[in-house]
Formats: sequence, C-alpha cells, structure tokens
Amino acid sequence: MKTLLLAGLALGLGAAAAAQDAAAPADEAEAVLKNCHWKECFGVNWRKPKLSDLRRLDPDALSVEGRTPLHYAILNCAPGVAVETLGERGADFNLRDPVTGLTPLQTALTLCGKAAVDQVLEFGGDVNVAEDKVGGNTLHYAMARNLPDSVLKELIDWGANPDERSKDGTLPLIYYLALEDMEMFNYLVDAGANPNVFDAAGVGPVHIAAKRDDLEMLRRLRDAGAYLGAPTNQGKTPLHILAAAGALSADHIALFRLAAGIDASHRDEDGLAPLHYAAAHASAEGVLGMLLLGVSPNLQDERGNTPLHYALRYNADPMVARELLKVKSDPNFPDALGDKPLEIAILREEGSWELVGHLLDYGATPNLVDEDGRTLLHQAILAGNSEIGRKLLDDGANPRIKDAAGYDAFALVERVNLGGPLRQALNEIIAAEERAREAERERRAAERERIIAENERREAERLRRIEENERAANQISSVRNGELRIGRIDKRLAHLGKALEGYRKARNERKAREYEIEIANLESERAYIAEQIAKLGGSQ
Repeated sequence: MKTLLLAGLALGLGAAAAAQDAAAPADEAEAVLKNCHWKECFGVNWRKPKLSDLRRLDPDALSVEGRTPLHYAILNCAPGVAVETLGERGADFNLRDPVTGLTPLQTALTLCGKAAVDQVLEFGGDVNVAEDKVGGNTLHYAMARNLPDSVLKELIDWGANPDERSKDGTLPLIYYLALEDMEMFNYLVDAGANPNVFDAAGVGPVHIAAKRDDLEMLRRLRDAGAYLGAPTNQGKTPLHILAAAGALSADHIALFRLAAGIDASHRDEDGLAPLHYAAAHASAEGVLGMLLLGVSPNLQDERGNTPLHYALRYNADPMVARELLKVKSDPNFPDALGDKPLEIAILREEGSWELVGHLLDYGATPNLVDEDGRTLLHQAILAGNSEIGRKLLDDGANPRIKDAAGYDAFALVERVNLGGPLRQALNEIIAAEERAREAERERRAAERERIIAENERREAERLRRIEENERAANQISSVRNGELRIGRIDKRLAHLGKALEGYRKARNERKAREYEIEIANLESERAYIAEQIAKLGGSQ
C-alpha cells in the first residue's frame, strides 16, 4: 500500500491555517501525496484530495486497515513536513499500528532515519512502551534489532527506563556488559541505571566484572552504588569468583575493604567461603588479603575442611600453606574424615616434604600412623629424606614405633642403608639411650645406698626412742618411789616431832637428843629426795 499519500494527508491535516501552508509548501505536499489516492488509503471512492480538503480532515481518521495517516507517513518515511503537520494537528504518536503492532516510534526506529525518530520523540512518542514480542520498552526493541549505540543513547536521553526487563528478562546494563560494549555500559551507569540488577541466575554486573577480573569495572560499579557482596543463585559472590580464578590481589582486597557490607565469610551452595577457594587456587597474597577482610583462618566447610586443608590438597604454591600457618591456622585440625594437614601434605606429589617441614615448625603432631602402621618418620626414611627425618626427630617423632612389618626407624634405616643427618641422629639417640641406661643404673645403685642408709638411720632412731622411753619410764618410777618415800618420811617426822615434844617436857635429854638426831637425818633425806624428784620433773 502506498502509505506516502497518507503521510502527505497527515501533513495536509496538520496545516490548518494559511500560515501553515507556508511551513508546508503545496508542491512538497503534492510530492508526498502523488502516489496515493484517497480511496486507496481509506477505501472510499473519493477523488484525489486537494490540500484544502486535507486541512479539514481528522488526523486520527482510520483506514479500513485501522491505520491513521501518521502510521502511513512513518511506514513510508515521509518527509518531515508530513509528520510535523500531523503532529501539529494533534495526531496520536503512541497509537499502535494495528497491522504491525508497533508504535510510530518503533516503526521509525525500524524503517526511518534519525530525523524521523527525533520528530516522533519531539511529538511525544513514548520511549517506555513495550513491543509485544520483545517486551520491556523501546530500549529492548532497539537492542533486539542491533540498532546503533547512538540510537540507544538518544532513547535513554528521552527517558527510556534502563532498568526495565524484556520478556526474557534481559536488562540493558547486563546485556551491554556481556557484549563488552563499555561505552554503552558507562552511558547506562551515568544515566542512573541500577547496578544492583540480576538475571534469572542471579548474575549481575558485579559478577560479570569479577569473572573478567576487571578491577576498573568493579570500581566503577562500586562508585555507582553496586553491592560487591551480592550472591548469585548459587551463592557465589564476586569474591568467590575472583578467588576461584586465582585472581585475588592486593588491589582487589583494597577495593573490597572499602566496599560497604561485605560478608567475606559468605558460603555458596557448596558450603564454601571465598577463603576456601583462595586457599586452593590463589596466591599467598590473595589468601592474606582474605584474612585482612576478617575471615578466620580455621573457617570450616561442610566437610570440616579448613583453608589449610584446601591449600595442601590443591594449591601448588607451598607459600600459601605457610602463610596460613603464620596466622594461626591449626596444623592438627582433622576434617570430617579425620584427615589432618600432615597426612594430606604427605600425599602431595610436589613439595610435600617442604610442607611437612612448615607444618612441624608450627606445631603439627609428628607421630601420625597410616594404614600400614608407618609414621612420617618411616615415610621420610623410605623416601630417602634424611633431613626431614632429622627434623621429625627434633620435633618429637618416636623412632621406636614399629610399622606393620615390624620395622622401627632404627631397623628401617639399616634396611635401606640411609645415611646423613637422620642416621647420625639415630646413632646419637642410641648413645644417649645407653648413657641414660648407665645413668639409670647409677641412680638405682645410689638409690639403694640411700635406702640402706635411710633404713639404718630409722633403726637408730627407733633404738634411741626406745632408750628414751625406758629412761623416761625409769624417771617416772624414781619420782613415784621418791614421792612415796617422802610421804613415809613426813609421817615419821610427824610422829617423831610429837615424841620429841613429850621427851622435852619430861626432861629426858637423852631421848630427846636421839629423836632430834633422827629427825635431822630424816629431814636431810627428805630434802635430797625432793631435790632428785625436782630434777626428774616431779612435784616435790
């Protein structure tokens, strides 16, 4: 259908006054209308209209197809004067074409150039109207047709919502980020696009930037208000993505330290925090950076593995494990299966003994036994690593533990004929044990002599106590006998005193003198006995 005529018709309708004829010359309008008869446009058997007739027509009059003159004008990319005239006459610039389902703006975007698009926008074409198939708004319509960035920018400038989703969930910001069209990405951000948007999988701009290890993009997103700790549907934050890629650096850590609300210990659907990934894949710098974000060096996953377990199992750089040990990662912590860091280190193909040395330096228990009954010392001997064997001994390894075949370290060294520091250390142990046995023999001999001397001392003490007890008993007996004697003397003195008084009254000098002598002797005896009792502790 020759819709140019309708576009011209719209032009004529828009020119309602003679002054408008000057703005829309008759020859230009005729050129627009020359290929379209009115009856072809409207299905009415009218003659080709004159411009004077067009000025009186309704700009929103419908053809048998349901189209307005504006629809035909845009379909034919009519000269600007036609669109302008229709606009001035009040044509509806958002009425969908009933045949294509497109608005005039969407039709202009598809068929016409920038001038037509600009005109439609100036006359109120709505940039936020969705196309039925694509959905979203005119941005999505333009994106679906791979229109130039300049067109998208103009739509944004005219107010197209950059955060609208299409029917399939497409967001302009994520769309252009995926295309690595940074010009459009930055334009959208500057236009106020929400950086905290996510697709159906929960993937947002921050995750795409992390996957690309684009530090500048992450900074740009942070400055625009993006949350750098956002998890995907699988629970993976940008830190998870960077750590798993081994991409963590001091610059990344500095960025995340300044970001608000970051949970550096957030676990993904597998129960792993970024530090677990960093320990397995990143450098020592990345691991230390995660610790600066406040993550515990002993953080366990759902299977009981700490970052140290991951570093020992998967990271080829022994410095990662060493740095974890420096910050108090537990060298004896078992996972859910009971595997301790030392056991894991032994199974490594490369750098195992270096790591064993690090673990021992930081307090790992050296006497672990494997299923064959072998300790680390057995394995060091079988591996021919005399230096590690010596270190194991220095750190407390027991050389007397026997494996399932009955070999202890001494026997195994002889069997494999291993020399070096370990053999020297084992010889020193043998010599030290002999010296210890000799010292023990001497100690026991001295102990026997001490016991004999002690027994002799105790026997002498026992005899002394017996003697003292006997002496004390004799003293007690002597005191009691003395007291009894004094009692008898006192009775005798009392009797003699009365008798002496009687003889003195009778003037019997001879008897009186005899009694006086006996009394004096008894008193002398009594005084002596009392003195002896006093010496023995008696009461007299």
